[in-house]
Amino acid sequence: MRLLMLLCGALVLVSLPVIPFATMGVHCPPLPSLTQLAEDANRAVNNLVPVVMGTLAPPSSHSSAGQDLKSLDQASDQLLDQINKTPSDPSLHNRVALIYAGMGDFTSAVNHFEKAVESSRSQILLLNAQEKELRAKGDRAAAASTVLEVSKLNVELAAAHSSLARVYGELGQHEKVVAELDSLNKDIAFGSGLSKKSVPVAVAPTTTDHRLNQKTLASLARAQALMQAHRIPEAMQEYRNVIAAEPQSAIAHEKLGLAALFVNNSYLAVQELEVATRLEPDHSSTHNALGLAYQAEGDGSHAQAEFQTALSLNPKDAEAAFNLGTIYAGTGRYGPAEEAFKKAVAANPKAPMAHNHLGTLLSLSGNYKQAVQEFQTALTLAPDLASSHYGLGLALYNLKDYSNSIREFKRALVLNPGLSDAHNKIEMAYRKSGLASAGGVN
Repeated sequence: MRLLMLLCGALVLVSLPVIPFATMGVHCPPLPSLTQLAEDANRAVNNLVPVVMGTLAPPSSHSSAGQDLKSLDQASDQLLDQINKTPSDPSLHNRVALIYAGMGDFTSAVNHFEKAVESSRSQILLLNAQEKELRAKGDRAAAASTVLEVSKLNVELAAAHSSLARVYGELGQHEKVVAELDSLNKDIAFGSGLSKKSVPVAVAPTTTDHRLNQKTLASLARAQALMQAHRIPEAMQEYRNVIAAEPQSAIAHEKLGLAALFVNNSYLAVQELEVATRLEPDHSSTHNALGLAYQAEGDGSHAQAEFQTALSLNPKDAEAAFNLGTIYAGTGRYGPAEEAFKKAVAANPKAPMAHNHLGTLLSLSGNYKQAVQEFQTALTLAPDLASSHYGLGLALYNLKDYSNSIREFKRALVLNPGLSDAHNKIEMAYRKSGLASAGGVN
């Protein structure tokens, strides 16, 4: 989830050279904006991935936790009794595994999902052999019945693999997510070994478009897992494969653009994200991503236009508002920058850097009391944000609250010894207050 945070920091340091962070000695840490942007870019995949990766539902929030656990325990006990009677039924293993996953018992969930995989595989092998014998004998009705049984097992097999991928994703074991998705592709292709010509009339063959769509979904899910596993080149190749198969896939172009942005290939990022915005012009997150790509290319005017477009499409897009604020601040337009950061804070009150930047702009305009509130909010959300400690110290200094400003400057120096101006501010605050200098930051 935090794959793109390093790039954000670089973008901010480039785009905010003249905002008072420089004159005030504030060194901003990396921003989280691309992290949420990546989540927005996953919207199509996340809406469709349950087809590939399943859904693990937590216990219902409408009942008390004790009642939920009791009912889940009872349900799992009933399923385990059935499993004891028919241990080769993969649907039972899948069902009890989903209950365990919902309870947070991932060890038991993995165990039963794996049993569902093993059981499905072995039965599919036997049924495929039987189907071939039946076709050889000319018993098409029995062959068709066997194919239906195989299709049911394929559903259970796919569910087990996809649910395992989801569990491993929850556990942060992204390499295993990739492995499960690869196994899913191999097993389903292996289990559906009938050619179109051999499919009985009673079984409707899958259309090419449907097969392609399922393949695309699997590829997008696999690429997402590769990104989370930091296997970026492989993820980018997976997105290219999707684009080769479906050139009109806006989400694939967008995801490839974001991956390119992460590896500092801003030229490719611009190319792919421009295609994505042409294919789906009404998605604010895509325009926001394109704005970041233009910003990385040093094209501030186009970046500003994209951020503005994103906000026009979604006025509550906190990331676009924040990024637009950095553009304005970076070019000395502090009034519009302050308004943009206010929109960012309103859209996402839990974004510490938005509060930090708004506090800085408020200090610049002389609104020190409001600035103190914004810096304090930022520090409530991110207590170790050195720039907010420094900004709070400066606002308090200007309000003649010297003792508290000294405390904040010292805290900022502990967190970031590179804030050299804080040393000067501490000495000035001591002189103003008439206190003796402590001679250090402690």
